[in-house]
Amino acid sequence: MNFFIIIMSLLIFSCKVTSSNLIQDPGFGECPQANGCECESSDTCPENSECTQLYRGKYCVPKPGSMVPELKGVNQYGDEFSLYDIAQKGKPIIIELCSSSGKACQDFSAWKSYQNDYAVTKKWWKEKFTGIRKLLDNNDVYWVTIIHTDENKNPATSDTVSEWYHRYPHQNIIVLADPQSKMKKWIRPTGFPCLILVDENMVLKAHALRGIETAIDELYLMLGK
Repeated sequence: MNFFIIIMSLLIFSCKVTSSNLIQDPGFGECPQANGCECESSDTCPENSECTQLYRGKYCVPKPGSMVPELKGVNQYGDEFSLYDIAQKGKPIIIELCSSSGKACQDFSAWKSYQNDYAVTKKWWKEKFTGIRKLLDNNDVYWVTIIHTDENKNPATSDTVSEWYHRYPHQNIIVLADPQSKMKKWIRPTGFPCLILVDENMVLKAHALRGIETAIDELYLMLGK
């Protein structure tokens, strides 16, 4: 009888294992052999990454096919959240990198949350971006906005992401604080907002150093839009 109880307990426990446990986190690594580190050639970069010339030097940058590390932080509700919490849920994931002080980030977030349409008047805007609202409203994609600094360019806090969400509310957007700029350093964007597309297995599908077009184009293809 005791043996039967033990077996049943193990079965119940195994059913509670989250999908994040099935993904091996590569970690953010440490310099000199990690994404975001200065480099002279791709030989010192991680697998599936390349040494790329950016504004202030050459850095290791991940290529499509790379595993996105697990980032944990505080969300807009004050709760701890992990990117891997939304892994293997059958939906693509958009990661949006932003700074609270960035005007383009503010305009884009205001448009996504129906606060105003200033974004559509900007030079970087394209008509094909209008489909983003429908995807968000229908919850067809996981959208995670990661903020690394507040409006004074200090490290983001729980208050930073809470205030951002109250200013630009959308129930299907997760806002996450990254005070150590881990994801920013890993991606190495040269402008904001910067979108990357990740599949449900946390594999990078589309990477851009700045802007939203590359990730959105790939997202539409993935969803057959």
